[in-house]
Amino acid sequence: GNSTGGGDGVEGLRRRKRDPESLKTGTAKETKEDDNVESTEPLPESFFGKVKWVLSVEGTMGLLVFLVFYKSGEYGILTTYPSFLLDRGYSYFTVGFLNGVLAQVLSLFGSLLGGYMSHQTRDNTKLLLKMCFVRVLPAVLIFLTNTRLVWEPSNVYVGVSSMLFLNLISGMITTVVFTIMMRRSQRVAKGYKTTHFSFLCTVEVLGKLVFSILVGPCIDLIGKPATYFLMTAFTAFSVATVKYVE
Repeated sequence: GNSTGGGDGVEGLRRRKRDPESLKTGTAKETKEDDNVESTEPLPESFFGKVKWVLSVEGTMGLLVFLVFYKSGEYGILTTYPSFLLDRGYSYFTVGFLNGVLAQVLSLFGSLLGGYMSHQTRDNTKLLLKMCFVRVLPAVLIFLTNTRLVWEPSNVYVGVSSMLFLNLISGMITTVVFTIMMRRSQRVAKGYKTTHFSFLCTVEVLGKLVFSILVGPCIDLIGKPATYFLMTAFTAFSVATVKYVE
């Protein structure tokens, strides 16, 4: 009789242990579902209304500040350095192979490597900060070779190597940034995620486009050495903007 009662007691204890777990699981599921439908307000129809809504999402403004500047200096350097090589007497074939083939292959490899590193780390923001620090080095070396402060004009191997390394680290940074963007958009209410992510992508592209357009007139106005110094400064400045990415 005691053994049976003891068995019932053990079974009852097991049942009571299971019940809170099931309740906890159910609550977790409900909470997850609530996160997906946390806002019942319709998305504003006007363009400016949507922009205002996106900016109101927590953490978005800081991320936008980073997206505007993080490619500015890098793109300014990479879009104009091939012309520097042409001025030094390199053939169009050589420049095209270096900048159009080898650099793009390294950029693609960098994207794959960045994706792997992003998957392995728990803090993409810290990883991004380290990568942005590393990116300053090739930018500085390209500036120094272009201004002839360290190496002779005929010796551009350091500059070319820096350009290729800059493409590699650029691919790594881009992948980590888009990972952060996607995770940020996943926090938005269900139905609004696409709008939020599309807005982030638009700002990212516009930031690169604007500086790519302005770098040409900038060279005409102040010359290549000063422009490369400015682009290097923007590359270094992007390190400071990482702190706004939460």
